[in-house]
Amino acid sequence: MAVHFGDWLAEQIAKLGISQAEFARRAEIPLPTLRTWLKTPRSEIRGGNMQKLSTGLSKEPEEIRTVMRKAYYEAGDSSLEVPIRNRPGERLIMRPVPILNTISATKFIERSGWDYPPGFSDREVPAPTDDPGAFAMVVEGECMSPDYQPGEVVVFSPLEVQRYGVTSGKDYAIQLDGQGNNENTFKRVFLDPKDESIFLLKCVNPKFKSQSVKRERVLRLARAIWVSRAPPKGG
Repeated sequence: MAVHFGDWLAEQIAKLGISQAEFARRAEIPLPTLRTWLKTPRSEIRGGNMQKLSTGLSKEPEEIRTVMRKAYYEAGDSSLEVPIRNRPGERLIMRPVPILNTISATKFIERSGWDYPPGFSDREVPAPTDDPGAFAMVVEGECMSPDYQPGEVVVFSPLEVQRYGVTSGKDYAIQLDGQGNNENTFKRVFLDPKDESIFLLKCVNPKFKSQSVKRERVLRLARAIWVSRAPPKGG
């Protein structure tokens, strides 16, 4: 059964035992804005409004985003199954993934994009994933070459991190907390064997230096699961 975001939101407000108008007042959300969300099966809520809604409902922003993603994909999922060559009877789910922004493979760059729910973007790339929260970003810089070249589109999955945690030696999109102005980058992540509180961020390209960051500074991680690149010339 499809998730209707407005119905879900109305249910959460009802559980608080207050009227929708009172909720809007307490959360400092304009009542017309709240009513729009309540009528809409799929919504785009970002920035300050997301934080106000999170505080008002006493729910983490990521929990709300998860419902928004489910509402988008279950209300209008255009994924498809395709057969896998040389594996009879098995099928691969291909899903359209929104291309949010560019991501620097060289240094941390302050750039928004992770807070947008799927459905807002007018550019998509097909990828084999069952993660409704998967997103794609365009690589900038040569830190991750030759594995990932500038201009290539990489698909990232937050769900892979939730399922398996951080796997040493795998590639991730990394977003820092507010202290780092929500900067993000694309690196190969290693666990520091001497200090569990440290992530070692390395480049594939040996010309670039490694760096370290405290785990507590990392707001979000999403694992690279797919690369969309142009076919070889003459191929």
